[in-house]
Amino acid sequence: MFSILLSIGLIFYGFPVSESLDVIALKKAIETKNENGIINILCYRPNFQRKFIMSTYFYKYRKDLHTELENILSSHFANLILNLIKDPAEYDAMEIERISDYHFTMDPEKWGAAEILVLRTHQEIEEMKKIYNAGKFMNVIKNVDRTYGLLTDLVRNKQKSESSKDLNKTSAQIDAEKLCEAGYNFFDEDVFVEVFTTNNLEQLKLIFEKFPDTKCKTTIEELIEKKFSNTALASFKTVAQISNDRIGYFADRLKHVITGCWIVNSFYEDLTRIIITRSEIDLRAIQKEFDRRDGDDALVKLIQKKTSGSYRDALLALIKGNQSKKIIS
Repeated sequence: MFSILLSIGLIFYGFPVSESLDVIALKKAIETKNENGIINILCYRPNFQRKFIMSTYFYKYRKDLHTELENILSSHFANLILNLIKDPAEYDAMEIERISDYHFTMDPEKWGAAEILVLRTHQEIEEMKKIYNAGKFMNVIKNVDRTYGLLTDLVRNKQKSESSKDLNKTSAQIDAEKLCEAGYNFFDEDVFVEVFTTNNLEQLKLIFEKFPDTKCKTTIEELIEKKFSNTALASFKTVAQISNDRIGYFADRLKHVITGCWIVNSFYEDLTRIIITRSEIDLRAIQKEFDRRDGDDALVKLIQKKTSGSYRDALLALIKGNQSKKIIS
């Protein structure tokens, strides 16, 4: 049993955990098909603790936890729990592959490949490549890349964009002018791809802050909306919005996914991905921003209204986190 008092996102790295006790309780919940019992363990543990639970479960029972859960769970709740216990890189890689099967002209705003790639580090992307092997992973990216090469270069240039940690105001002004020139008269998408993929998010934010001071006299998002369409529009806009305000972006995405998604499977899969992937990073801040805009407990109330059953309960558990549990060092 141990406790690390570090709050990240909403899953609190301080929950007292005995993997052996968790495994016994989880085995009982699986045998009795007690979905609340499964939620109370897996949705209140961070990923590294779930990994310990999975390995301990196999050591004790000689059975794969993923297979055990898959055999008794169904529908969207099964999808959430099985994705929750995946390695994050595996989940990301599978999401990109799922996204690649979309009919892009249907609803590009739901397309999340840029969201995944721009927020992952070089090391995390390398882990994704290992899931497939590097060649297959890049083929998947190329298959979905209808963005003038934005996604492909986000992957290729990730290490370069991370190498510079210092903000450069002079360079930001130069890049802002380059973007304006590229979109002002003769549209040059290659310049957009270069600037968007060779700068880290902090430097991009500085570039975009200086953009209204160029002769374009507009925001970068307004220029993107004028010059791009469909998947390219959604992807370049995603990078710009995350650079400018990551928390606001995800508050917008949650609202859009929950209230505006008309592709049923996409609704559940996109909502699941956002809640799971942000739960240990910044979901607390995203929830606060969502509630600031729409009223007290707005996110929880909306999820209660739009979802049901154990799927709803699992989402709410991840949103609630375990900060209300008693911390034992």
